[in-house]
Amino acid sequence: MNCIRALALLLAALLPVCALSNAFIYTEEVGVAFSPDGRYRAERVNYDRVNILDAASGSQISTLSMERANEIIGMAFSSDNRMLAINISEWGGGDGLWWSFGSVCLYAVDTGARLHCFDDSQGNPNADKTRMALTDDRIMVQLNREPGFKAYDLNDFSLREIVTTVDGGFLGRDGNNHLIFASNGAPTTFYRYDLATRQLETLASLPTSPGILYDPVYIGNNKVVGYPHLEKLIIRQIDITTGAVQAFPSIFENVFYGGHYRARIGNRLIGWSRPYRDIEVFDTNDLASKQIAQLDCQPRPWETIYDVQVTGISNDGDLIYYECNDERRVLSLSGKPTPNPGSVYVVEKHSVTVRSRQWVHLGPYTSMKDLTIAVTGTGDADLYVRTGAKPTLRHYDCKSTRADSIDSCTILAGTRPAGSAFYVSLYGVRRARVEVTVGRWQAP
Repeated sequence: MNCIRALALLLAALLPVCALSNAFIYTEEVGVAFSPDGRYRAERVNYDRVNILDAASGSQISTLSMERANEIIGMAFSSDNRMLAINISEWGGGDGLWWSFGSVCLYAVDTGARLHCFDDSQGNPNADKTRMALTDDRIMVQLNREPGFKAYDLNDFSLREIVTTVDGGFLGRDGNNHLIFASNGAPTTFYRYDLATRQLETLASLPTSPGILYDPVYIGNNKVVGYPHLEKLIIRQIDITTGAVQAFPSIFENVFYGGHYRARIGNRLIGWSRPYRDIEVFDTNDLASKQIAQLDCQPRPWETIYDVQVTGISNDGDLIYYECNDERRVLSLSGKPTPNPGSVYVVEKHSVTVRSRQWVHLGPYTSMKDLTIAVTGTGDADLYVRTGAKPTLRHYDCKSTRADSIDSCTILAGTRPAGSAFYVSLYGVRRARVEVTVGRWQAP
């Protein structure tokens, strides 16, 4: 990742982010979403591909492909379980100017077909990630962080209404007919939008310090909760009608990355914060009452912080899907047996000597997602990868033929039949001593 893009991603992480339908999840890249009836699980395969799985058996139903995607920042099912909305972000630019733009696209769950996209304007240096929110019959889309949102019909995708006075993000639903929004910046102003009458009500407004929260979420009863800006060991609850503020203890001290919350069915509010592996589970009726759990994750040998990220939560709020060092895992807050979390990332390293004008073949390998190969060393050995048979100088799927022994290849998931065998081979241009690293995804 280049420094400019890394800085842009970090800055974006510090801004309020929109929630999705009833799934209030704010990870850097959303990895898992569940249909309202619990039948389907949407699982991000990589930056531009999502699989729809049977949540019970794990069998694949369809594959969704995204164009131009650089990251998937949101997924939410429609209330009838027929469609999946995906919020896609892409970065672009040049000559020292970088921007983000994106799309909100709707896909058919059963076939994976793309039904419609609502596109952001490309090339706008003031653009930010798109935002979306789903109701029973509409999808609300906010592009370029423009004031307000546009509401489109989920049946024919026609524009139904425009609300231009709301300049912030969607925080949640208040019953069946109302949406709660908040403005960006300071002062923070809260709004309630009536879906039936299309009336926007302006609520409380707060000054800078108590009003700025990291990724706030609406928990009902006119209450919004989130981490306060640049404060430690507390969460803050705001009454959006009166502006009254209350603070409650939190276990998180360093909130530089921002806290992330997800309100669940009933009175459960789940909180986490990178790079911590702890989980806070609050009672929304009494935020002083909470349960603390810990994700099973250890730092890599060469790192000092946890590489852990929550990617999704089951509809009952019990199962926490997360990734630790790129390995997918599941935690049950109640202690019940956990389901198959999906594929696991496996890295294999091989030290190889390649003689001049000779082949060394490794494999075959299989991968449920992308297959990545990297070669480093001395001398000059070229890398070749082929599906179903050992490669030759004329027959291969990927090759890297630099004038040294630093080569790499990637075979993207979905470009070859499922279960394909891949051969990784080296041809010695001159004698070489190399280390071959093969990264692949396998069933746990």
